[in-house]
Amino acid sequence: MCGFAGIWQAKSAFEFRTEVLESLKHRGPDGQGEKDLGISWVGHTRLAIIDPDERSAQPMSDPTGRYTMVYNGEVYNFKSIRNELEVEGVEFSTESDTEVVLQSLIRWGKSALQKFNGCFALAFIDAEKEELLLARDRFGINPLFYLDQDEGLVFSSEFRSLELLNDIFEVSKAALGSLFQYSFIHGEHTLDQRVRKLLPGQYVQWKNGEATLEKWYSPNSITGNNVSPKRVLEKLEEAVVRRLVADVPVATFLSGGVDSSAVSALAARNHKGIQAFSVGFENEYLDELEWAKKMAKEIDCLHHFQVLRESDMLESFDDFIQSLDEPFADSSALAVFMLSRFASQHVKVCLSGDGADEVFGGYNRYRAFWTTANQSWKVGAASLFGAQSASREGKWSDLQRKLAKLGGLKGLSGAEVHNTLSSFSNPHWIESATGYTCGPRAEYINTENILQLDQQFILPADMLTKIDVMSMANGLEVRTPFLDHELVELVNSLPSSAKFNGKQGKIILKQALKGIVPEEILYRRKSGFEIPVESWLKGTLGNRLEAAVLKMPEELGINKKALYSAFEDFQKGNSSYATAMWAALILREWWLANGPLVKNS
Repeated sequence: MCGFAGIWQAKSAFEFRTEVLESLKHRGPDGQGEKDLGISWVGHTRLAIIDPDERSAQPMSDPTGRYTMVYNGEVYNFKSIRNELEVEGVEFSTESDTEVVLQSLIRWGKSALQKFNGCFALAFIDAEKEELLLARDRFGINPLFYLDQDEGLVFSSEFRSLELLNDIFEVSKAALGSLFQYSFIHGEHTLDQRVRKLLPGQYVQWKNGEATLEKWYSPNSITGNNVSPKRVLEKLEEAVVRRLVADVPVATFLSGGVDSSAVSALAARNHKGIQAFSVGFENEYLDELEWAKKMAKEIDCLHHFQVLRESDMLESFDDFIQSLDEPFADSSALAVFMLSRFASQHVKVCLSGDGADEVFGGYNRYRAFWTTANQSWKVGAASLFGAQSASREGKWSDLQRKLAKLGGLKGLSGAEVHNTLSSFSNPHWIESATGYTCGPRAEYINTENILQLDQQFILPADMLTKIDVMSMANGLEVRTPFLDHELVELVNSLPSSAKFNGKQGKIILKQALKGIVPEEILYRRKSGFEIPVESWLKGTLGNRLEAAVLKMPEELGINKKALYSAFEDFQKGNSSYATAMWAALILREWWLANGPLVKNS
């Protein structure tokens, strides 16, 4: 992975080039380069993984100088594409996937995107025709932001570097509402009303003075194929093997859950001497380290682990805030930051199990959704449990919380159920606090399309943003085998009954992994990569939370009366406001760290 930025026909922004490249240095600590294209400019910071020689540095141009590209990502099937191009007479001067991507775009134009198996965000320029193409991979693994101004276009791998090039900051109510509702900023939105994210599987092309925004990929719909567990395992193993290709050591993240255990096991049998990295927690209910140790012993890998004490994480809290490109309130991001920092001391590349839940139906919310559609009597029974204030940090309180949430789904449509299950705060409170009206992301949602919706909505904005930002902050590349598009398309072709029901998730995946992952891991209680947010907010971080509530910056436009009311309820024991309070803390701390950047740009 790397970082890049560009200025397209916007000469007025040129004075900020040095600052922009410096702001992306953490994404590419191995080198940087830039190219002046007249009234345009591109810059790149490099994390060297494949062909680390200087010959593969970016920006990369073809021998004629007509075409130039900057690119963040990995195309894992680049060798087969290279062979295809060589048959057509294309000559290569490097061993990198970057040159293959460049030559593919020269040869086949936008249709080349369909050939790439991997993760990428890129900018491709035809200087002769004065055309620019920005594109993002199928599932949004790698980020790409852009700002279209009257005097030209600017784009970057990160939101913050664009604010250096932006002379106006307009706070987005949709972004604020999304942050409090979901813990992340969804869709194309950013905290700045004028800056946009390119969505997964999207490209935008500037040609003849006009911009065209199009979707080049969407997850396929259900076709009801009969796919065997054996076939699923074969595809997953192929995906893992592809992601082991590198000219530097490769390792895995190992949490002790099904997904990371599967990736680590398949990596270990295809890569001698594979290493695995894990972190544990002092909170017994949240800790999974013993399971990670068991899995590491099972596959006989070199296992690095550390137990994170509360003091360790809180001492790193300010570094974590500094790493955030945008406000991002998924609390597990702090744990991923710590894990990435730990792993980056040893390796440059890790494989993770991210994406499996959205592909195979692993989250508790999918089982709850199935229950509302097929066993409504359970929803009615659960509605008798009115424990809306239950905590996530203990076994019984977490069960209480889940029952209360299930009961709250009584009488809702499929779209409303999905929205409620995906939300962490009361929509009426969010509207009063931010002015944003929370609503379903789609008109009609059922058990057969819910996973494809989340693959395009929650996955890129939450899980993949978390992995990208936290790993890149530490100069680490993380690869996600479960998001190999061939595997995803195979699994998406199956009916939901092969993936989840009211009792179990990842049904066919677990069947496929028998003999690969011990059954005690396959069928144990699912646990997220959680940290004890509520305890911290009432303890060590209590003063900072109170400051966030009482001194929330006026520029953000948040209703302080509504915010303080939620804070009071939280202090009195209403745990349903814990996530909102964490979001408020993150928002203010992020603004204090980055506000001068956005306010003075």
